[in-house]
Formats: sequence, structure tokens, C-alpha cells
Amino acid sequence: MENFINQNPSKDLNQQKVFQTKSINESQNMQNTILNIQILDLSSEILFNLSQQLKNKQLNSTIKICFDSSILDIKQELIIELAKVLYQNIQIQKLGIINTTNECNNNYILEFLKQMNEQQIKQLKLNFCNVQVSPKQSEQINKIITNFQNLSTLKINLSEIQVPQPFFNIIELQLKHLQTLKIKLRQTQLDAQATQQLVNSIIKQNQLQKLQLDLILSSVNQSNLQKIPVFLSNLEYFTLILQNQSQYVEEKHQEIHNETEEKFQRKIKYLKIEEQIQANKNINFSNLLGLQILNSYSIVTSLSIDLTQYNEQNLYKYIQQVSRFDQLHQLNMKLNNSQLNDKIICHYKQSFENLKELNDLSLIINSQKFFVKQYSFSSLIRHSPYISKLRLKLKIIQLTDDLYQELFGVLPSLKYLKQIYFIFGKGYSFQFNYKIFLSNVRKCSNLNYASLSFQNLSSSQKSLKQKTDIILQSESLNSQQDTIEEIQTKKKNSLASKIQASMSSMEAFYKIRIQQLLQQNLIFKKAIRLVKLEVQ
Repeated sequence: MENFINQNPSKDLNQQKVFQTKSINESQNMQNTILNIQILDLSSEILFNLSQQLKNKQLNSTIKICFDSSILDIKQELIIELAKVLYQNIQIQKLGIINTTNECNNNYILEFLKQMNEQQIKQLKLNFCNVQVSPKQSEQINKIITNFQNLSTLKINLSEIQVPQPFFNIIELQLKHLQTLKIKLRQTQLDAQATQQLVNSIIKQNQLQKLQLDLILSSVNQSNLQKIPVFLSNLEYFTLILQNQSQYVEEKHQEIHNETEEKFQRKIKYLKIEEQIQANKNINFSNLLGLQILNSYSIVTSLSIDLTQYNEQNLYKYIQQVSRFDQLHQLNMKLNNSQLNDKIICHYKQSFENLKELNDLSLIINSQKFFVKQYSFSSLIRHSPYISKLRLKLKIIQLTDDLYQELFGVLPSLKYLKQIYFIFGKGYSFQFNYKIFLSNVRKCSNLNYASLSFQNLSSSQKSLKQKTDIILQSESLNSQQDTIEEIQTKKKNSLASKIQASMSSMEAFYKIRIQQLLQQNLIFKKAIRLVKLEVQ
């Protein structure tokens, strides 16, 4: 068994149990199990032992199978038997198959898929990264997936290969329950015809709710991808990642008309756009495909955009477009500090102060070693006055005391702010000014959670973590003591008197009740401030 199953712990411990022992018998109480299987070799003896361990377990499992590069001479009958052993003993609902080493393994994958229970499989992930798939194999895979009529999630990775034409028909299948589709074609060149076929296949799946496309586009008809917002009216989550765009071709964009669609506002819950362009290249506004997709929607509630590649003109265009979404609740933006100047900050102020529904803001700021201007990153926060949750990640930075005050001094002006998360990335080489941080945090009347995270600390800075814990623990105790004294001085208050009268004479119960009142923030002005520090 040891040369057959490679059991690796899962990263997700919240949703599913993790199978990480060498004996299946130890997992008999698990109702939802992840099995990571790496096929190094197969024999009748191995399969018999596996069958005995799985027998009558009836586990609900996620199966992840990886075919090793060395398996070139395994008999087809053993692959079929492996599939039977698994699906006869396990209720496989999620299946992931990885072959990134050898083209010959594709035939094993086909035989394995043919043996699966067609009604059970609900999620399927196929990874053929860097392994060529023949046209014949593509057609066979299409036929097999067609039989998975209960399939709700399909993920395909065809990166770094020449994609055979029949493979684009894989998502043209009549899978009426398909709700999530993810296609990754990183470093896989597509011509205009292939892109058109791909998009035409996608837009036929009108029931799709989640779509993720990771493509490389050098010179294609952009209007193809612009069809997606028009035809997929049920789409709620759309992620578009465009890799290595080095060329843009001027073209006439044809207007896409849909009589039914024009009567309604196009809306989407989550939209993510990453558009990589050639550095320092002036790109015409009409050729920014990500911006065209953004412009296709009138209502967006959650938006994630990477703006690090754009010059001042195109950055302004993006800011202008974002300001249209008056129902935007969550915004994630990635910027370079060098992009920010007086003009951009002015545009940002005019656009974002009207976004009254925006309550969750995440900013990732890439920076030079030193900030040239103090206001740049803090102004982005200051001009988002309605936020209640703030995440800020600063990369490769060095802050002076004035910059600390500029950054943290903004916080008290955000009267709705409840949660803050600060992450300081690589290049951390300064003594963090906790005094400025804590003095401003105390002024935030509604703040109830603050998190500081320092990444990639050196061994010489480990003592800083210990010192930080002591400082914050002391501050926290003092804050709670002050609040308890404040409550005790207000015992004559009618509400406090009623609460005290109803309490037990037991001192322990009294203290518990006080803590409950502190947490609920019922009769006092101060809120408990929880400060969490992490070393990653």
C-alpha cells in the first residue's frame, strides 16, 4: 500500500475531514473524506488490499488521482479494476484527475473515467497541464463527460499545450445542471477562430452561475468575450484573467443586440479582472478588454481589479467606471504607489465619496522602498468614508513616524469602521510604531477588531513578536479594567441598576454578566478592541 497511496493533508480543514492515516480502518467514522492517490504502480495484490480496506465503508469522498510519469506498462485491466474498487466502495461525488507528466497516461484516465458512476459524479476536475491531448482523446473525453448528467462543476486545465479543436466542444455538452465552469489556458495560444468557438460554446450554458477564464490573448476579436455578459444572464461570479497581452489590434467593435436583454439591467454579484499588458505601453482605451467587460454591467456588488499595469489615463478610466456602481459593497484593488498623484487622488475622491454602499475595501499597494509622498495611500482610505471593513497590504515599504501617523491617523475619521486588517509584506526592516497605532485605534468609536500581520520576518526579529504580545496584552487588560470601573460608577443609572438587581449574589456570575455587557456594548461608550498579531 505504501507505494500506491500518497496521503497528503488537505489545506481546507473547515469543510471536510482529512484522510491522512495509512489505514482506512481508522477513518470509518468519517462521513466526508479526501483521498489523495498517487499512482506509482499497480498490481493485483495492491488492489486486493485496497479493496479489503475500503470494503463496506461507504464513504462520501473527494478523490484526487495523480498519474506518475513512471507508469508506462500497467495493464489496462488493472486500471479498470482500480476504478471499480473505488466506486463500488466509495460514493464519489468529487473527482479530480491530474496528468502533467506523460501523454501515455491519458489512455489510463479515459479507462478510469469510463468506469465511474455516471449519476454520482457532481464535480469533475481534469488537469492536463503541459501534456498534449490528441484529437481522438478529446472526442472520447467529450463523450464520457456527456454521460455525467448530474455534473454541477467542471474545471479544465489545458495550459502550455496545443489545444486540439475538438476539446472546445467539451463545454458545448448538454449538461443542464452545470453551474460552475473554470477553464485555464495559461500560455496556450488561441487564434481568433478558436476563441470564437470557445466563447460560443460557453454562452450556450445559460444556467451558469460561476465562470472563470484564464487565457492568453495576443490578437483576437475582443467582441467575442464581450458576448458573455450579454448572453449569460444568470451569471453571478465572473473571473477574467488575461495573460501576457503584448499586442493589440485596432478593430471595429460590433454592437451586440439582444432584444430581451436590453430591457433589463445587467448585474453580477462578483466580477474579477486581471489584465496583463506590456509595461509602459500606451494602450488605447477602446482596446482594454477588461474595461469593456466592466462596462458591460450596470450593477456589480463585489469587484476585484488589478490596476498595476495601467498608465494615468487608463487608471482614471477604470476609476470612472467603478464610480458607476452605486450598489457596490466590496472592492479589492491592487495598485502601485507610483501611479498615485494629485490628479488621480482628485478623481478618486470625486468618484468614491458617492459610493455609499461600499463597506468592504481591500487595497494592495506595491511600492518603492520609500514613499515619495505621504498622502498617497492614506488618501485612498480617507475618500472611502462609508467603509466598515478595511484591509490594507503594503509591499516593500519603509515607514517614518510621519507616515505612520498619516496612515493610522485616517482611521478615526471613518466613523463606520468596525474591522481593520493590516499586512506588511516583504522588505519589513523597521521598528513598528505601536504607540501611534494604538493611540489612533482607541479613537475609533465603532472599531471592534484590528489585525496586524507581518510577513517574512527574519530570525533576529522573532523577539519582536514576543514583545508585541506583551505590550498588547497589557493594553488590553488596562482597557477592560477602565471599562469595568466606568460601569461600576454608573450603577445608579436605571438600566445598570435593573441589571444589577437581577444578578446573582455570586461574584463569578456578576463578572460574567459584566463581560457580556462589554461584548454587546449596551450601556457604555467604549468597545473592546481585539488586536491580533501574526507572523507568517
